[in-house]
Amino acid sequence: MPTGRLARPAYSLQCDAVRAVTPFAGKLAIGDLQGRLWMFDVARGRIDGRHRTGHHGPVHGMTVCPPTTSEPESERLVTADGRGWVLVWRADRSRAEHKWRAHDTGVQAVTAYTDPVDGVVLATAGQDGTVRLWDPRGERELGRLTGHEGAVHAVTAYTDPVDGVVLATAGQDGTVRLWDPRGERELGRLTGHEGAVHAVTAYTDPVDGVVLATAGQDGTVRLWDPRVGTAAGHPVAPPSPVHALAEAVDPVDGGTLWVAHGEGRVTRLGAVDGMRRTAPDPGGPVTALASTAASAGSWLLATAHPDCTVRITDTAAPARRTPVAVPDGPTTGGAPVRTLAGIRLADEQPAFAALTEDAVLRWWDARTGTLLGRADTALPGPFTAMTAIPYGSTTAMAVTGEGGHRVWWAVGPQGPWNPLFPGRTGRLAGTAVVRDPTTAHQALVTVSPEGELRIWDRAGTRPLHTVRLGLRCHVVVALGDGGVAVGTQDGVVVLDLDPSTWAEEGEPADPYSETRQVVFGEQADKPTGVT
Repeated sequence: MPTGRLARPAYSLQCDAVRAVTPFAGKLAIGDLQGRLWMFDVARGRIDGRHRTGHHGPVHGMTVCPPTTSEPESERLVTADGRGWVLVWRADRSRAEHKWRAHDTGVQAVTAYTDPVDGVVLATAGQDGTVRLWDPRGERELGRLTGHEGAVHAVTAYTDPVDGVVLATAGQDGTVRLWDPRGERELGRLTGHEGAVHAVTAYTDPVDGVVLATAGQDGTVRLWDPRVGTAAGHPVAPPSPVHALAEAVDPVDGGTLWVAHGEGRVTRLGAVDGMRRTAPDPGGPVTALASTAASAGSWLLATAHPDCTVRITDTAAPARRTPVAVPDGPTTGGAPVRTLAGIRLADEQPAFAALTEDAVLRWWDARTGTLLGRADTALPGPFTAMTAIPYGSTTAMAVTGEGGHRVWWAVGPQGPWNPLFPGRTGRLAGTAVVRDPTTAHQALVTVSPEGELRIWDRAGTRPLHTVRLGLRCHVVVALGDGGVAVGTQDGVVVLDLDPSTWAEEGEPADPYSETRQVVFGEQADKPTGVT
């Protein structure tokens, strides 16, 4: 599936499945499939008061009516449900201010825009194939757009320098249509998705101006120039399944994601846009990947292969197949490598560590491939993941073993190894440590083979929240901008996470300060308020 980026972590709440969410009055408004409306206080990490009721079906869409100049406190939340009802809410009231049935069948989405004559207008997208225009009180229908063959799944508004306000709608018929809402006429049509189009949104690019992004049943996200009706770009996903991931930065393309997939090749993707970049031929199937920064603008990539070798390549020259210093890479001693990690030694020396199937850990100079050390971890395999954790001037390491049910960690590659998540079991496909790019907060991320991604405190003892991806997962890696990339059976999923969201009051800003002698060593038993 194509890569995607979520702007905020998904919270696991005590409500039914969620399909609609939007910021409102300093909180997150959340509508669930039981027709309930929740207000979530992000700063405090909890639901604000009781849920609100009034819908006749699952909440499918939300939008916020902007305040007017004559009524600066007039901002309203608009919600729409699967039975065709639209409700308008004030921030300080638990009952809906206005309520009407906009469609005889369900409403799939709703948006608000400002008309130069009518002021604020609501546009509702219906299962009946129409888009209807309303005043915000529901007292009168201002217009109706028809033409889609089948349900309209999404609607958004943007401003065109020539046509003024334009509505873009996405339909079951596989088309995205552009409308003049005042004249109730179709301006254009975008085609290219195979199957239904489920989402559409508009944003402004500093170079290209207005761009439309659409998501379809065909598993693609497409970017369009609505002025000429052509595709502006197609994010590309690697072949699947994904076996290993590593992040790196190069002077030309910036952040990139290296992906080893089921066809025995390595693909390089833009970490933000998912576009495919040039990548070297690794010379055979790859069983593990790792990266480390060698110097400013230079990153080194290590690949492990079934022939018991590890090869090192400078990513600044991805087309060049010559490994760094060692022609065939350092051998691992006869046992296949299960996991790789880029680490920093006590003298800030960059190195690569490899854990073999016989539980032996070896590490090499990342620049020359010279063997620097060897340690028998005595950990029970098989192993599924090894994570490097920056810790002062050295690196702590976490290893997932015993069939993926247990995690052990050590400060430095030589050990000793201590249990992480004491007293807990559960299969894990991978672990990662996410650090906020602007603050020093960090969180531990684990993902199970079944697609359950969990965020933990740094002690690994207190779960903060859970994201259920609904995909078969193989690996997870942290990205430098505070996100994570998850390798799945179908491709790569990229999520943005903000560890500072879960920072506790009084927690030191620097996790490596001298007051914290051991990473993951403290016990945490305070309630989180988020489950």
